[in-house]
Amino acid sequence: MKKLIVLLPVLLAAGCTSTSTLDLAQNQDWTGLAERDVSLQLPKRSDKSLAELGAADMDSKEVYLTSYESSKEQFCDPSRAFKMGFMGERYDGFCDDRNDGWIFYQNWNIGRGSSQMDHFPF
Repeated sequence: MKKLIVLLPVLLAAGCTSTSTLDLAQNQDWTGLAERDVSLQLPKRSDKSLAELGAADMDSKEVYLTSYESSKEQFCDPSRAFKMGFMGERYDGFCDDRNDGWIFYQNWNIGRGSSQMDHFPF
């Protein structure tokens, strides 16, 4: 019984690992790969990179590209930037190429500053 109690947290932790790029590629989950890339603020993958992962046909590449743009549109919504900054999430200029990218950065920066206000004694 004690062994089970000791092993249970290890087994639970192993079940909570995130899906890797290779897992998504092996499962031909191009939408999942695009969403993962955006969540990690990675640039869009090239045709060559997608082909190396197994997206050999144009349909697979199109699914990835469409999903990437859709996910980036949601990620770069300025209304979520404040919370990102407040929660201490990093921002690497991923949305700067958007028309409202400066608003996203400004909201993220305000959120980041607000979260640090708790550290000042009054």
